Amino acid sequence: MNKTININLGGFPFTMDDDAYELLEKYMTSIKNHFAQSDSYQEIISDIEIRLGELLQEKITSKSIVTTADIESVIKVMGRPEEFGAESIDLPGEDFNRTDDGQSKSAKTRKLFRDTTDKYLGGVCSGLAAFLGIKNANWIRLAFLIFATSFGFGIPLYIIMWIFVPEAKTSADFLAMKGKKVTVSNIADLMEKEFGNFSNQISDLKDDISQRISGKTKSFREGGPLAEIENTFKSGASKLGRMLRPFGMLIGGILLLFFAFIWITSFVGYIFAIPLLSFVSSSSPIINFLLTINSFVIMIVPLVFIIFWALRLIFNTHVIRSIRQSLLVFWISNLICFIILGATTAREYKNYGSYETKQNIDNLTADVISLNGITADQSQGSFELGDLRLGKDEKLEIGNDVSINIYPAKTPYWTYTKRIKSRGKDAQNAKKNADCIEYSLLTPDDHTLNIPTYFTINKDCKFRLQDVEIDLYIPIGKSVTIADNLEWRLSNITYEQNQMPKGWKFISGRTYKMTPSGLSCADCTADDLANVSDPEEYEYIDKSDIPNNAVLQSTEADQSLSSDIEKTWNVSFDKVMSSGNGAVKFDDIKLNVDISSDNQIHIKRKFKFYGKTPVGSDALNQVFNFRVNNQDITFSNAGYIQKSADMYNPSVEVTLLLPKGSKIQFDDSMNNFAGQVKFDKKFNTSGWNFVKGELLEMGADGLKCLNCEE
Repeated sequence: MNKTININLGGFPFTMDDDAYELLEKYMTSIKNHFAQSDSYQEIISDIEIRLGELLQEKITSKSIVTTADIESVIKVMGRPEEFGAESIDLPGEDFNRTDDGQSKSAKTRKLFRDTTDKYLGGVCSGLAAFLGIKNANWIRLAFLIFATSFGFGIPLYIIMWIFVPEAKTSADFLAMKGKKVTVSNIADLMEKEFGNFSNQISDLKDDISQRISGKTKSFREGGPLAEIENTFKSGASKLGRMLRPFGMLIGGILLLFFAFIWITSFVGYIFAIPLLSFVSSSSPIINFLLTINSFVIMIVPLVFIIFWALRLIFNTHVIRSIRQSLLVFWISNLICFIILGATTAREYKNYGSYETKQNIDNLTADVISLNGITADQSQGSFELGDLRLGKDEKLEIGNDVSINIYPAKTPYWTYTKRIKSRGKDAQNAKKNADCIEYSLLTPDDHTLNIPTYFTINKDCKFRLQDVEIDLYIPIGKSVTIADNLEWRLSNITYEQNQMPKGWKFISGRTYKMTPSGLSCADCTADDLANVSDPEEYEYIDKSDIPNNAVLQSTEADQSLSSDIEKTWNVSFDKVMSSGNGAVKFDDIKLNVDISSDNQIHIKRKFKFYGKTPVGSDALNQVFNFRVNNQDITFSNAGYIQKSADMYNPSVEVTLLLPKGSKIQFDDSMNNFAGQVKFDKKFNTSGWNFVKGELLEMGADGLKCLNCEE
């Protein structure tokens, strides 16, 4: 029968038999003798006892008395004395040279603790970095900032981890946090290292205090032959600094005021633009809230740095480096989040959708109808940004995105088709955005048709690049006068080509009569038609002659058409545009044909030129346009720019994307404008050429002819 002994080991109470106690005492005596001369003796012994107590606590979960086998198992984990250079002891039982894989594996398992020795708040980030093996905890802090400012759960996650993740207090905790075995040797190494770091800090502090009291610092050449040169250099630099300081303060003050003015102007403009920006922001309130926070942080942090700069310049006050670094990290994280959330919002502009309505105009009974352009009421509204304007009743007004086509009516009635196109995150959402448009033609009397040159969007809807296209059908025999402010809204006009062989021409103040062939000027003189019927050709210049301040500008527009693979599309180039007064014509136009990524036909136009001022996509219809009538697509055979515009070497690139299975016929006039054509090389190995009458189909590898002879 063995005696039992009650002891306290590392704060844990145990009951063990006499043999187990004797073995534990030999083990601790060997450890104490080994570390007796160490400066951190007390800390090492205390941490070893705590770790031994933890291991024994795990061993006796199902029993009440610690046995010799339990002590042997714990020693196996912590390490035999001779393994860390201590005096060996005789151990009964199994061979200790054999490794217990299960114990070893569990001893190396990482555990998550809070590292309060390297903390800004609760040590969560530094502890997580140690657990993940990341040397620099600032990366984890940056991740938490991003989560906090963008996704919203960074702050509650940090608080939860602060509450429930235990703090690393003992050497065993710090070793387990870093995935190291908790052995006597590792505990001793950790404590020696920490004590050494503490001693170095005390020594540095003592030296710093001594130097501050004495008021002296050593010269790198003290007592040497270069000491006088060093002193002379320092004295001259000091005098030069005092001389230049007023100029530096003046320049710094000017820059400070400049940046402050720019920031204040931008911030005030942003505040006033918030109601307008709500139309172009995301449809998700959460994303908008986070974007607002990101926006304010992005603008406010630079102001804080400007204040820091002013304090340093005027009062020579230096802000703590860690504060500046934290603010910079915070600003960068908000900028990254703003970009990510902005990209998420941009997806809401991805897809196209449209709808159209047809309506009769009943009360236009006069023989001559005045087509008047109605502009927005500029006396009401609060903010304007480009073509977007916040109008009355907090509705968004959009100008320059209305185009008008005129065709002869097949019935004796005035009718019009309103076609609204929009973008959205999907086709259904795009159609919903198109439904938000408020636009209609008005007839105040029997001889006037008012055509708004703008449209409005309700305050509960979003702006998603909507535009309005009107097809106006005029009964044959009726006449119209067209207001000057509608000239650049006119897009596709059916006109009498015998009267205007060079293309449709708008002549201010004239009356146009609708004939079966299209509009014909009823009161134009021969001089009227001669003066504007033959636009001047643009003369291209060498790139070396382009002014240095003219840079390459580019404007793009994309329009989609629903495609029925059972029907055949016809594509050609012809006169479909009016040059307008003061315009010049250019013919650098190329057509590319490729495969569409969906089941719609896409027509992409890209206008390029060298100039000082870019051109908005809304003005592209006046430069180059096309007409769609049933299954016929007719591109303009020329582009037009104003002669007074500072544009050099204009060109247009059209890309026609056809879905697989769609059938199409091209006129041979296409060869004058052919660019890069995607064709199936298995059917045509010698190159591509458009031939009138060929029936083509877009296949998986490109265009192939269906009615060509092999």
